[in-house]
Amino acid sequence: MEKLTVPSCVQFHGTGSLTTGSGDQLYIDKTTKNWRRWVYHKQHKKIPDLCVDNYGNRRLIEKIESTGIAISSDYKHLAAEQFQHAMKEASIQLENPRSDSADALDRLGEICLKANQWGKAITCFEYSLHMRKLMFGEDTIHEKTLQSLVYLGTAWAEYENIHRSIIVFEKALEMAKSLARKGPGRDERVAEILHNLGCCWERLHEHHTALSCYEKSEKIRRRILTPTVCQQPRVNFLN
Repeated sequence: MEKLTVPSCVQFHGTGSLTTGSGDQLYIDKTTKNWRRWVYHKQHKKIPDLCVDNYGNRRLIEKIESTGIAISSDYKHLAAEQFQHAMKEASIQLENPRSDSADALDRLGEICLKANQWGKAITCFEYSLHMRKLMFGEDTIHEKTLQSLVYLGTAWAEYENIHRSIIVFEKALEMAKSLARKGPGRDERVAEILHNLGCCWERLHEHHTALSCYEKSEKIRRRILTPTVCQQPRVNFLN
């Protein structure tokens, strides 16, 4: 039975900008994945200033990072306590959702998946998805929202709730197709999600439907990839 994968092509650094009520321009630092804002010195030059005090979320990021360390180190009691605190902070931040918070929650969700703590992973990905819908719009087609959907679908599958996973992957597939229509180079995401849907239907012993998904996925791969790339082994996310 083939394993589900999280496509590397949907794992992007946060990008974008926004303006605060005070008129400061905020933007995403691609290296640190934190929001920064432009401020003016006496020389009237723009310089980047880490945005953690007035607009930031240092406490949530620190909670998430410490929780990830505890889970990775198998400190079960500490990890459970830290996770509870981190999710409490995340629920508060839903009032002011942020891209770097959603990214951090995705990273923690990945750690939980690899530690076979699928319930915690689902919670992380649901929070990140909710934050992104609040930021970008409930029905807005966005690459980051797609990322959250793919992660969440994978987590539900590993949690053995295949029907829920299929529902999430179907939403992700619809969004991925819409993104693919907007420009070239995005069909690989559609192929990966079709592959994951095939895995889900196979687990339900719906082999005809699974085969159809696999065939559609391979058809896209053959169309967009060179023969050399097609012969490379796939990387299983959960290995």
